[in-house]
Amino acid sequence: RSLSAWGCFTGPMALNFDGSQESHAGEEEQYGSYRQSPAPSSRKRHHHGGAASSESDHDTSPMTRRRPNDDGDEPSPGLSPGMSQSQSNYPEENETMFSCRLASGREIQSMLQCLVNGTRKDQHAQCQVHAGGISFSLQSRSRTTQVTGTMDKNCFTEFECYDDGGTFCINICTLLDCLSIFGPQQAGTNSTVVTMSFDKNLCQLILNLDEDGVFTRCDIQAIENDGDEEVGARFAQFSDEFRQKPSPCKCIVKSEQLKEALNELRDLNNATRLSVLLSPQAPHFQISAQGSLGFLDIEFPRSSDLFELFECTETMKTEYDYDSFVQGMRALTVSEESYFRINEGGLLCIQHHVETHGGGRCFIDFIMLPNIADCETGPVDPAAP
Repeated sequence: RSLSAWGCFTGPMALNFDGSQESHAGEEEQYGSYRQSPAPSSRKRHHHGGAASSESDHDTSPMTRRRPNDDGDEPSPGLSPGMSQSQSNYPEENETMFSCRLASGREIQSMLQCLVNGTRKDQHAQCQVHAGGISFSLQSRSRTTQVTGTMDKNCFTEFECYDDGGTFCINICTLLDCLSIFGPQQAGTNSTVVTMSFDKNLCQLILNLDEDGVFTRCDIQAIENDGDEEVGARFAQFSDEFRQKPSPCKCIVKSEQLKEALNELRDLNNATRLSVLLSPQAPHFQISAQGSLGFLDIEFPRSSDLFELFECTETMKTEYDYDSFVQGMRALTVSEESYFRINEGGLLCIQHHVETHGGGRCFIDFIMLPNIADCETGPVDPAAP
């Protein structure tokens, strides 16, 4: 466990995520952040900011604080009296990969919960930051599925990306634990303001939380990979493989209605495989699974209100791992629409569109490899078992 907290939590020691301890005996450290000096002209800087707001004592945005100076100005609210700028432990701008602020941490918390698989605590995600936003990608241990959650820059109140961003690997379960320090965030409750930045020198994701004037800071150590290029290529392989072949079958469905229909899948005991059929003929969209006590067929006619779009030029029936498919459907609880595509190789891509309060676009993409021996493409008799 690697958690160091400042602000309302003070004491002689702070435990970091890498297991080391920092001594703070005799110091009372208070959370806060400040605006760094302007970037050098040679440094690329991509900035996105929301509507301007007045400063307050509880404003924790790293892009609205000011440095203390030597001209007699009051110190920044992010620094305790007598605490120098070098003691603040905040990264210099030329050490920062990105910095951002969310008015509510509920949306990123909900997205990340859709990415994790089961209760394992060693689930590592590759985080990619660029001028357009931020994404988290995870693969299953068998490398047969990949899920990616993407938030564009408009989802954030403020977003800055430096030097075209970059990538790093992080334990996503640890990140979720830190986002939940103040408890699970539910709709209609007080929101936790979240600011994030990544220190390239320390290889740490710095997470600041503010809920009703209570502040907490968490430093999460990034995970070192022996071959970063190899890891990046492995994550890119899924999407590249899907795009290499055309997708003769695609449809956009309303997530809420599909979620209600798929609730029956949970009643199947010991189901291991699941088949998906898309066809220009009836049944146009069929999901079938078999358990130890019976089987289940869910059919959706083309004329159903479920569909926002239905395009299918040939019949395709493909089998997938049951548990993997159910994991890909977890995002139905937070999404508005879901986009199904099956390419000629049998790869299934499900893209869930999640609405955000700020008007930004958030997507959860799930790509799954088929059971090759059971993959059927081309003219298939829809009535065949």
